[in-house]
Parts: sequence; C-alpha cells; structure tokens
Amino acid sequence: MRYLNWISVVSLAVMLFASVAAAQVPEHYSPGQTITISLKFRGPGADQITIVSGRLIPTTPELKDQEGFQRDIRVDGTKTGPNTFKLSFPIKDNSGSGTYHIDFINAGTGGESPLWVVYKPEQDYPDITFKVENRLRFSKPKIEDFTVIPKP
Repeated sequence: MRYLNWISVVSLAVMLFASVAAAQVPEHYSPGQTITISLKFRGPGADQITIVSGRLIPTTPELKDQEGFQRDIRVDGTKTGPNTFKLSFPIKDNSGSGTYHIDFINAGTGGESPLWVVYKPEQDYPDITFKVENRLRFSKPKIEDFTVIPKP
C-alpha cells in the first residue's frame, strides 16, 4: 500500500513538473522578427475603446557586451475588428538579448478628453515571456585621453 502511494506521489510530481516546464518555455525571436499580440475586449465599455498601446521590457539584466542596446519597446496598437486590437513589437537590430514580457497595456476612449485604463500582467492578462536573441555585440570603450584645448 505504501508503495502505491509513493508511486502516485512521484507520478503527480512528474506531471506537475512537466506541465510547469512546458508552460514556461518562451518563444524565441531575433532581429527582423515581430512579437504580435491580439487583444479582444468584452463587457461594458469595450466598444468605446479606440486606442491601445503597450510596452515590452526585459526581465533579465543587460548583457555586458550589449551596452546601449534598446531594452524598452513601446508600440501603439491597430484596430483589427470589433473590440479587437493588435500590438506588434518589432525586434530591431539594436534590441538587446534577454527574456522580455509585456509590462503593461493601455486602452483609451480617444477624442479630445480620452479616458485611459491600464492593464497589468497576471492581474489582467497572462504574463507570457518572450526570448530575444541578438548576436550583435558592443562594449563601451574607455576614454583614453580627455584634454581641454586652450583658447587660441
């Protein structure tokens, strides 16, 4: 009986580990590719949303040999249908390598005095990560000489 309980516990642990590992494997992107998200709003006020924007930021530190690379990608969305929008985050040649996530999504009513609402990961949408891999490297060179040139 103990043996069967132990097997059940091990089987459950293996299934949980496998499902967690599968759920957390981020999709890979390189310069020239685009991370695209489709959003559909529902409920009261959904038909009043006319503007959407979002930001993609890294959850990992900057690589030492990618100093100065872009690590914050902000985009405005496009309407693709009723209450539906698309956010397209382009991965450029100067996008830094790392694991990224969508930090926030803004939605507004438009017009002269728009109303804005902010959506946050885990609270309002799944916090999905994306892996950006950029082979380009750049390290900040040191200043060898700094001299003030006297007036003539």
